[in-house]
Formats: sequence, C-alpha cells, structure tokens
Amino acid sequence: MSEIRFPVLVEKHVLNIQGGAGHGRHRGGFGVVQEYRLLADEAAFTTAINRTRVPPWGVGGGQNGTTNIMIIIREGKEILRTGKIMNFKLKKGDIVSIRSGGGAGWGDPLERDPHLVSSDVRNGFITVNEALDIYKVVLDAHTAEVDQSATDELRKGLQQTI
Repeated sequence: MSEIRFPVLVEKHVLNIQGGAGHGRHRGGFGVVQEYRLLADEAAFTTAINRTRVPPWGVGGGQNGTTNIMIIIREGKEILRTGKIMNFKLKKGDIVSIRSGGGAGWGDPLERDPHLVSSDVRNGFITVNEALDIYKVVLDAHTAEVDQSATDELRKGLQQTI
C-alpha cells in the first residue's frame, strides 16, 4: 500500500532473525525488518520510536529481548543509526531500514523442549552451536535431529533455581 501512495519501493519485509529474540522455555518472537527505498529526488525523514535502549526484560529466567532501531543506508553504506531524528534530508535511492526488536524469553532456556530447539535450528532462527550453548540441546550438525540421551545428560542438574 505504501508504494501506491508514496514515492517509495518496499525492498524488504522479513523477520528480524539477525536482531535476535530472548531465549527461554518460551522463546520471544522475532521483530520485523522493513526497508523502503526513496524514489523521489529528496524527502525529509522524521521518526521517534521507543525501546531503542532498554530491551524487553525476560521473565522467570528467560533472557531479555532486543531493541528497535532505524537505519539510513546511502549508496550501500550505513550513514545513520537512530531512534529519534527530525527533518533528516534523504536523497533519491536512500534506504530507510526499520528494525523492530525481538520479544523477551519466558522461563529457563534449559526447560525448552529439545524438539522445539531442533525446529528453531531447522528454521534458521538459531545455530547448532547456539542450541548447545544456550539450551544445552545436542543436535546432529547435518540433520538437526535431537540426541536425547546426550541432551538429558548435559542438562542434568543444570536447571536454574528461581
């Protein structure tokens, strides 16, 4: 709809996996990356977004989420990273990248179902190494299948006491 009403091209609308989300028994949801390329010769950009410094806090042993940010990209280079700006002059071809942060985790990451961790790896949300380091889930590096006995042994006695 933006492209119909304004001289912009929507270049990207994807989950903000790189920005991350809080780990926990229930992982926080991922934010979104939206990128708009300016098609007009020039424009003025003003923004004021929240949660740019303090991330959503984890609950019950879950890890904090991540913050929001706006980025201006000119000729392939990041020229501004901000949460608040007034009347910034954009040029034709500039990209405004809006990156919303991920939600916080709830509960001890060691209580996350290993099969959900495996699914997170298969979906590209986390790596095999993150599955091991954060969730203490042992996965086959090629198939992301859970090694349940190795996971149970690794997790034994590690759960947080809250």
